[in-house]
Amino acid sequence: MATEQGRGFESANNQEAEPILVLHLESPNRGGQGDSIYRTVQPCRAMAQRPNTQVVTGSFLNPLVHELLPLADVLVLCDVVEADLLPVMAQRRARGLCTIYEVNDDFQALQSWNPTAYLAANPISRSLSSQLANVSDGVQFSTPYLAQRFAHLHERTAVLPNALWQLPAPTAKPEGIRVGWGGSLGHKQDFLALMPVMARVLERFPEITFEVMGAEVFREMCEAALPKARWRHRKGGTLEAYYEFLSPLHVGLCPLQDTDFNLGRSDVKFLEYAAHGVVAVACNLPPYQNSIKHGETGLLFDALAEIEDHLALLLAEPSLRARMANNAREYVQTNRLEAVQVERRWAFVERCLDAARATASEPVPPGREQTIKRLLKSAPRPFRDSPLLALPVGKLEQTLLEGLSAARDGETAAAVSAFRTATARAPKFYLPWLYLGSVEPDPSHALRALHCAEDLQPASVAAPLLQADKFLLLGQPDKSRTCLRVADELAPLLGVPAARLAESAEAQGQLADALALEARALRDNPYYAAPHVRRALTLIEQGRPTDALASLLHCLKHDDRFWMTRFALGRLQLALEKPDLALAHLQVALTSAPDQGPVLAQLARAAMAMGQVDEARRWLEAAKAPRG
Repeated sequence: MATEQGRGFESANNQEAEPILVLHLESPNRGGQGDSIYRTVQPCRAMAQRPNTQVVTGSFLNPLVHELLPLADVLVLCDVVEADLLPVMAQRRARGLCTIYEVNDDFQALQSWNPTAYLAANPISRSLSSQLANVSDGVQFSTPYLAQRFAHLHERTAVLPNALWQLPAPTAKPEGIRVGWGGSLGHKQDFLALMPVMARVLERFPEITFEVMGAEVFREMCEAALPKARWRHRKGGTLEAYYEFLSPLHVGLCPLQDTDFNLGRSDVKFLEYAAHGVVAVACNLPPYQNSIKHGETGLLFDALAEIEDHLALLLAEPSLRARMANNAREYVQTNRLEAVQVERRWAFVERCLDAARATASEPVPPGREQTIKRLLKSAPRPFRDSPLLALPVGKLEQTLLEGLSAARDGETAAAVSAFRTATARAPKFYLPWLYLGSVEPDPSHALRALHCAEDLQPASVAAPLLQADKFLLLGQPDKSRTCLRVADELAPLLGVPAARLAESAEAQGQLADALALEARALRDNPYYAAPHVRRALTLIEQGRPTDALASLLHCLKHDDRFWMTRFALGRLQLALEKPDLALAHLQVALTSAPDQGPVLAQLARAAMAMGQVDEARRWLEAAKAPRG
């Protein structure tokens, strides 16, 4: 194609064609984490080595990223959850530009300790991952399990598992048997469950020593449970330091508790072991079932106690240990290096590009290539062997990260201070103003910041949504509704503004308008649970439990673990006089509800209906107790 819109699609081998620009967008992070390296840095480094391909990586907090969003031929959203991307994606689709969403974790089952757990508890942010994936041109997953669990999100999908950049040179192993484990705090419970087994192993086999790499808490666990002088601890560090830790190991352990989140984890620990000649002994769960063939490339266990017998076997048969280590290394070399993976990755990009081009309804603005060249003129290239352009985490991003962290932890004053600093550093970038407006305790001050954000980025849907909240606090519902209408026009597929306008219309007695708005919210964003639950609770109050169940079944189809849906199901079962079933749903809701008060009150009702007076009293007391 000769048109600008088709730039770069003619042939990957046509050196005279303008390069295809791939923008790989990450969620805000400080860089250097394993997920970032395996899901962003290495894949992008490999893609950038392809002919006629230019790759840029950066986070949502980088101003340059926002200038590139409407320009890149391919935009990859790596687990990004931002409402402001919906208008961008609509604009890109109209221009025939491709957007791919990437799912690396089970975003509906984030652990309570995870810094991003609040995203899973909030109905808006929880729905955004699904909605952004659904309106993209394709969805790529890091594991087969995630692809199966979220297959309903898109018809065009691919599984692109983690890969290694290269295999290290084989090294000689020391005498004895070194069994190792290394990991982040996210594996704290997995490691704790391992301790009794390792205590027995070390008592039984004097040839074995246990090597651990991780935070101080793992050293403390070993000290409390394991015989002295039989284990060594090393502080956590860079990925390179971890590879150095693995090199002398003979056996590596992969314990993993059977939780919803863990089922979606990757097998990267096995890959790292295999690359360094370490035999993996792993739990028999989805992360490892596709890559480890039991007895050939590693050993699988169903119960932790089996680890002891597996280690006994590996200790007694050095030839078996060597054969499995070699087989695993060959598997990685053949199947799981970025040089191999990049071809599969690019094949999926081309499928999505074709789909995007078919939807084009308007031309790309002229002068795009010149604009891109100007924007990327001074972008750093971190690798000599790849023209990958990586936008660094500078002072502005660090300040925004500090503010977001403080806001998440309820430290309002610190968050306000950080965002004010950010507005001074980048007065023409809308995000600092947006974030400042979201945390300013004074609604009038917050509105001033949000108006600045809106002026700088008129397409921001988050700005008018936040303004609507502030006007309500100031007792100005008419202005609040006006802001909701603006947000609804900017991003009708968000569904949230329409649902809130429906609530407002119902409060004003405008029932026909309320029903129409609610129906549109349900249609445009089927993943947003709030209007479904609201309708179900209304029907329960009206004595229409069958109709309520129909609304809730829609929620269960897309997300069967959300606290809000479980809460409504508990209310429904109480209405049907089935308190035992209600209790089960409400206890699930209690585990992740941001405000436990209403859930506790309903638990008290269920317990009372079952004749458990003392239990009901306990729930009621908990419901009345101050929280925060």
